[in-house]
Amino acid sequence: MKTSLQGSAGSRKMANWPKWFRYILFISVLLIISQSQLLAQEDISAGKGKSRAVSEWFKIIQEKTEYRFFYSDDIAGLDEKIVLLTKIKNIEDIITELKEKTSLDFKMLENKLIVVVLTNTTLQPIVVKGRVTSPEEPEGLPGVNVFVKGSSDGTITDFDGRYTLKVSDKYDILVCSFIGYAKQEIPVNGRTAINILLESNTESIEEVIVTALNISRDKSSLGYSITQVDNEELSTVKQNNPINSLAGKVAGLQISGSPSGVDGSSRVVLRGISSLSGGNRPLIVIDGIPVSGGTYGGANEWGGTDKGDALSDINPDDIESMSVLKGAGAAAIYGSRAANGVILITTKKGKNRKGLGISFNTSFMLDNPMVYPDLQNEYGQGAYGRYPTEVKDDMDVIKGEEPWIWSWGSKMDGSQKEDWLGNMVTYESQPNYFKEFYRTGMNLINTLAFDGGSEKTTFRASITQQNGRGMYPTNDLSKQTFNIHGSTKFNERIELNAKITYIHNKVDNRPYLAEDPANASWALGALPRNVVLQTVKDYSEDANGNEQWAWDRTVSNPYWTMNNKKNNDEKHRMQSLVALKFNFTDNLNLLVRTGLDLTNRKAKEYAAMGSYNAYSYQGFMNQSFSSEYEWNNDFLLAYDNQIAEDFRINLSLGGNHRYNQWSSIGQNGSEWKIADFYHISNVNNFSTWESSGEKEILSLYGLGTFSFKSYLYLDLTYRNDWSSTLPTDNNNYSFYSGNLSFLFSDAFNLGSDFFTKGKIRASVAQVGNDAGPYQTTNYYSVSQSNQPYPMGSMSGQLAFEDFKPEITNSWEVGADLNFFKNRLGLDIAYYDATTKNQIMNVELAPSTGFNSRKINAGEVRNYGYEVLITGSAIESGDFNWDLSLNFSRNRNEVISLTEGVDRRILLEAVTGFAFVELRKGEPFGSIYGTDYARNEQGQKLIDDSGNPVKGEYKKLGDINPDLTGGLSNNLKYKNLNLKFLVDFQLGGEFYSSSRLYHDLFGTSNKSLKGRDEWYATHEGPIYSDPIAGVVPKGYVEDGVNVNTGEANDIAVQPMYRSVNIIYFQKIVSDYIVDATNVRLRELSLGYTLPQKWMDKSFFTKVNIAFIARNLFFFYNASGDYDPESGFNSGSIGNAFELNPMPSARSYGFNLSLNF
Repeated sequence: MKTSLQGSAGSRKMANWPKWFRYILFISVLLIISQSQLLAQEDISAGKGKSRAVSEWFKIIQEKTEYRFFYSDDIAGLDEKIVLLTKIKNIEDIITELKEKTSLDFKMLENKLIVVVLTNTTLQPIVVKGRVTSPEEPEGLPGVNVFVKGSSDGTITDFDGRYTLKVSDKYDILVCSFIGYAKQEIPVNGRTAINILLESNTESIEEVIVTALNISRDKSSLGYSITQVDNEELSTVKQNNPINSLAGKVAGLQISGSPSGVDGSSRVVLRGISSLSGGNRPLIVIDGIPVSGGTYGGANEWGGTDKGDALSDINPDDIESMSVLKGAGAAAIYGSRAANGVILITTKKGKNRKGLGISFNTSFMLDNPMVYPDLQNEYGQGAYGRYPTEVKDDMDVIKGEEPWIWSWGSKMDGSQKEDWLGNMVTYESQPNYFKEFYRTGMNLINTLAFDGGSEKTTFRASITQQNGRGMYPTNDLSKQTFNIHGSTKFNERIELNAKITYIHNKVDNRPYLAEDPANASWALGALPRNVVLQTVKDYSEDANGNEQWAWDRTVSNPYWTMNNKKNNDEKHRMQSLVALKFNFTDNLNLLVRTGLDLTNRKAKEYAAMGSYNAYSYQGFMNQSFSSEYEWNNDFLLAYDNQIAEDFRINLSLGGNHRYNQWSSIGQNGSEWKIADFYHISNVNNFSTWESSGEKEILSLYGLGTFSFKSYLYLDLTYRNDWSSTLPTDNNNYSFYSGNLSFLFSDAFNLGSDFFTKGKIRASVAQVGNDAGPYQTTNYYSVSQSNQPYPMGSMSGQLAFEDFKPEITNSWEVGADLNFFKNRLGLDIAYYDATTKNQIMNVELAPSTGFNSRKINAGEVRNYGYEVLITGSAIESGDFNWDLSLNFSRNRNEVISLTEGVDRRILLEAVTGFAFVELRKGEPFGSIYGTDYARNEQGQKLIDDSGNPVKGEYKKLGDINPDLTGGLSNNLKYKNLNLKFLVDFQLGGEFYSSSRLYHDLFGTSNKSLKGRDEWYATHEGPIYSDPIAGVVPKGYVEDGVNVNTGEANDIAVQPMYRSVNIIYFQKIVSDYIVDATNVRLRELSLGYTLPQKWMDKSFFTKVNIAFIARNLFFFYNASGDYDPESGFNSGSIGNAFELNPMPSARSYGFNLSLNF
């Protein structure tokens, strides 16, 4: 075989040349091309009258033009001598004359390659096999399109980059194309083995991402919004809960990990809150199998602990990528679970490689409090400006009587005063309660992984050990993860993929949150500012073990709680996947798959006897054992074919069977018989409970993708679900989506140095959300009793027999624009989604015998926009700077509730001051409470005694931000890599219970206002009498007199002012706080050791990095609280800040070793 395939000289970048120079150059090039054609014509004509062999004519033409001939030496007729006529104008004329004078035929390819074959040769079908590789993927490129030019015959490469294709003639031409690589046309020329090396085409690089049902697609072909985050962005700055690593990186996705100790849960909201029933978390899918992503239990406003969520069980070192399917158009194929979007997680797999690959990664991070409450250090324990012993002799006053336990006492002047233990001590400020109590936390993650395989079989196995130490003393985590993932090809038609993951997780002493008496932050914030914390620790109990120093019998001594009220939970979770793929033909395959997610969990909580607060004086114990599993079985029959050169279709038909089952049993006991023996047999009173449930859904679905000339794509999906939780007449419901993508730049050849590529997209979809089980019929609950038979009781909630699924109808439009050869990208989207048939609870009249009923009612709308801007600011040999900016705005509105219902309370603060309500026409998440009375100018109205007038109950805030986003930066200089992420939230509010309590107790800096002035101008035992001849001063409320309209100048006692506003009038508007903040979310500075060092060692790659997270705020409107310090991870858990633990600032290092 003879050929000449040398390429021409490389082209030069022209983007920065002056326009006039480019015009001159263009004309010059045209002239040169014209001259070369004339020269070729002259040279060929010079052979006038000469007879030459056909093969010699090929050589002459190749020398005089840019065309090359491709032919086999055994083709007859190459030695035949012919004479070419003169005045040949172009290559087409030459080919025409060659055809006339020989028995040969010629096929001209796009790359100026001319294939020579025999004319009228009988078709000779053959089977061609080979592998497609690239410099970046030498082991093989999966998913590459390989087809016969001019026909519909084609295939795609498998996981190893291999392909098998039957061609109708041995002289056919193969076309090979893949995203980001230059298309190649390869003559078969009788060969049965053709390996193809693709070269990168940086001007046409497209992102390949994982979409629904674990299908990899070219992003440019998608008609909906989706964002993929790769492993490098997830595993460098590790989080115990890997979902937190998406914070600030995905437009429209709000993620916040509340400060609740190690292994805490995260709040995840995608494109706003839509469901009134509270189920607003996206569906989590791992390697194509939906898994449980909910919480294991969390605190409510009254207290409790955050028991974590299923997302924290995922090992970040095993993740290859995460794809966030935002809109219903992207997620509709998942049916009733996709109403809130989907997060697809793809785990790492083994690779075909020589030998065994070994990698070791260790990440070590320390946690310190990031922000502290703004507390005062001037006035100590007492009330009315007096220390307790200055007014009363009873020591119990110092230990726990209101208001003498507060910090409204005298100024701390360094004098000697009797403390709560009866000792004389220096009366001075103790400014570091929070620093002294909370410790430095720690998180250590070690992962050892092995991978390898052959052309047919690959595997990856990993083991991870994680140890965590929370900032709350005694809060510890121990976690082990084992994972093995393998695949094999039995033959060309059958493939097997299997995975199993085992997680063991044990947590001790999760901290108590919200208004729980055991909440340490509540106690520390209320503690009088002069009390030495070490004495509270050293004397937390008396000789009999009874608690000492428990603030007003409501809040416990934090050290007594730490030592005597404990909890622990242990979890065993196993996830498995087995998938078989049958490749019936190159175009038709069947995937059958089964996946199981099983979790067994036990939990225990107990408190010793002797607690000072009324909730648990005699001690108690609770323990439970629970088991839950989800089993998914599905199939997907897929047909993919290039039905014509310009048309391609992909049709799929699938089905899914999902079965969920859960059960739990537990015991509750109280009043210990003997101390320090924490066993259920040691309580005087105990009861046993048990519960169980199950749910089943059957589904059928179809998908169709139709493409035209690789620039117009139409995706259609349809799914029908049958749910066991809905009534028979309503249990059959369907979902659909239609998505359109149009690459207008390719269609109209608009690409240039300035404008590289452009796409517009549109999507319309309907998804839903079904009900929980056992809501369509009334049933009895059986409980333990002292009778010879168990007791049965019926729920106070009346069954609703006509349930319908919640339905979300949405549409979305967007555009993807790329400029300057993909150095600048813009991705924009606008969406609008309305959820109706909301499943909500309504109150019933007592005469019905029930107190509530769930019905289908209510409608909520979410709409907004998302923007992603990506850019390569600098691209040079050694230095590169890439950055991306995303931001989004979501607005939501409660369109309607139900007939006769105008408002519904979703959440109420324990104090009864603040509420989260649903009201027609208002956003979901509006905060209501009582404001000051105000005039038309917004000024407070003040009565004649100097106190504010109580105003109306009204909307005071909204948890929904005006704008959220993040700015990511990635700077590389040789082997040094700096990355940092700044994320922001503009707008939104939350209620701060801590500030309210601190103002009430006199521990806040704000409570200092007016104290010096009042005490300087008043006298008496409790400073209640004005000093004769002195103008009384104190706290002067800003505002105007309600009767005269004049500016208020009447001073009031500062302590009384706080008690009046908070206790009596319950005015809460001062405690609705702006949640605007900008923070440095992530930082990493890494260095990869030079390759020449690796060549002399047994390492293949070594990287070490300094890593940090949540380092500091650039701006925080709330000042002394993190706006992400909600009391739980529910949809509206960020509405209330209820004495949270301080947020953590984390920093450490990450070491990665590859062998």
